[in-house]
Amino acid sequence: MGRAIIFAMVAAVSATQDPTPKILPIEHASVLLTYSINGQDFHVYSDPVDQRAEGLFDKLPPADLIMITHSHSDHFQPSTIEKLWKSSTQLVAPPDVAAMLKVVNQTVYSGTTILENSNSTRVGGLQVNAVPMYNTGPNPRHPPGKWNGYVVLINGQRGSVYLSGDTAFIPEMKVNFGFRFRFAHAFLCMNLPYTMGVDEAAEATLAFDPEVVTPYHYRNADNTLSNLTLFDELVSAKMAPATPITVDLMNFYPHGPLVQFLPEEIPPLGHPI
Repeated sequence: MGRAIIFAMVAAVSATQDPTPKILPIEHASVLLTYSINGQDFHVYSDPVDQRAEGLFDKLPPADLIMITHSHSDHFQPSTIEKLWKSSTQLVAPPDVAAMLKVVNQTVYSGTTILENSNSTRVGGLQVNAVPMYNTGPNPRHPPGKWNGYVVLINGQRGSVYLSGDTAFIPEMKVNFGFRFRFAHAFLCMNLPYTMGVDEAAEATLAFDPEVVTPYHYRNADNTLSNLTLFDELVSAKMAPATPITVDLMNFYPHGPLVQFLPEEIPPLGHPI
């Protein structure tokens, strides 16, 4: 492990495409990115899951693209995928998720592109790149090479979004997964004991040096929330002055870690914590 994953720079696209997505933090690892492509909204969901089956996605738009990082139940929920599905929806997923979809829903499976680490695909005006996500040490909960983080590009660096999935601070981060530019926006997991603690997440952020970083998936196993204020302080204290990092805190648990927020109470796009 640790080998740089090199992707070709996506070609410049039409000026009618807005490279900066609107961001809706939904809950835990679920994020909605809405791009403007040729004057139309293009809705991209990452790991859409309604953990308490209380209609979290009922008032959200259907998906144009769904990205699944891995098969754990807080990231992969076929019933929510079916709720967001329309005839033109496409899905990207690692092999084991695709195999599960083949069993439970042939329609969704037929719209699925299987990606492994270092693979990429084009969906609409976007390029989706699968990058490593894993834990280190013996018997890792997230084994190396099995599952994906994602880097989404629409216009090279200006539209780059990194979603970590469940990962530790891994060597690939130190070389920015082989990309030769800073990510415009990174979503980074932060929960113990499954991914990173606050200190490790801050060190990871400083290593791959995004322009903007947002913690997500920050509910710990004991149902406490990670200390985002401390994360902000650690990154801000150590970042290089020549390449500042903006820590953009968003509320992925607006009613606390144990309470589902209702559809009519979904915060506005980019709602701060």
